[in-house]
Amino acid sequence: VEHNELAGHARLFTYRFRGIGLQAAEIPNLVFAGTSVAQGNGRAVVIHTGMITKFDKIARLTQNVEDNVSPLQREFNHLPRQITIFALCIGVVFFILDVLFVHNPLAETFIFSLGMVVAFILEGLLPTVTRALAMAVQRMSKRNALVKKISSVESLGSTSVICTDKTGTLTRNEMTVEYLWTLNHEYQVSGTGYAPKGEITVDGAVHHAADDAVLRELVTGGALCSNAHLHESEPDHDVRDDHMPSTNGRWQVYGDPTEIVLLVLIAEVPILQTVFHTAPLSWDEYLYLCCIPFVILAIEELRKFIWRHRFPTELV
Repeated sequence: VEHNELAGHARLFTYRFRGIGLQAAEIPNLVFAGTSVAQGNGRAVVIHTGMITKFDKIARLTQNVEDNVSPLQREFNHLPRQITIFALCIGVVFFILDVLFVHNPLAETFIFSLGMVVAFILEGLLPTVTRALAMAVQRMSKRNALVKKISSVESLGSTSVICTDKTGTLTRNEMTVEYLWTLNHEYQVSGTGYAPKGEITVDGAVHHAADDAVLRELVTGGALCSNAHLHESEPDHDVRDDHMPSTNGRWQVYGDPTEIVLLVLIAEVPILQTVFHTAPLSWDEYLYLCCIPFVILAIEELRKFIWRHRFPTELV
């Protein structure tokens, strides 16, 4: 099960039928709302919905986040207090010295001491800092950085180390098929991401996939032996069937990344879509029989699935 929407990372978690008596986050067979199934099949019983799910509790926590005081705001709260105490002390000292040694009238002495106190107040500090932060926001906007709160600029300026997850920032968490190898040819596939644009070439020349029986069997097996789903999010798309989305709109994927790329391959290359549309049988005529998991090199994370699909004359 993929916890990307719930936990913020693309790690896959394994769930099994056991774990009664543990905490909710530790039960290995408890699937949370907002997650998606990447591998395997199973049945589940809904125990919580709506406002009492873990996903909704996290959403409520994000709405009740309190604004923390920034480092600059803490300094502003601390510095004026120190300046006020220092200015009052200076005013009192000058008032006492003037009364004891200069012997000016009390009114003049008070006005002089009050002037000393006012002189220590930094009236231009606030507009100066505000102007500096505004200039920083303007400079960041020229580098395509949108700043919603001006206080975030000074927080960024006081940061020495930023620790962040690369997925979604430096990378897009997407894989793409670039090469296909068979006993006869080495195919190169163009296109990146989930956009339905690309073509297959062999030795630099465009390859006619509709006439290649080996390539057809390869992509057929890869598409059938998959739990992944690929579809468009826009409601105005034209879909021939559930497995063959059209070529417009935004694409959404669900499932294991290594299985998704095989479905993306069919959606990216229009000529492969033609192969499936001109096939003797439609997708509905493939019937799933069973799934046999096995382990490669005794590493559970590398397990694969063999799917058997019933064909009128043979097993695919």
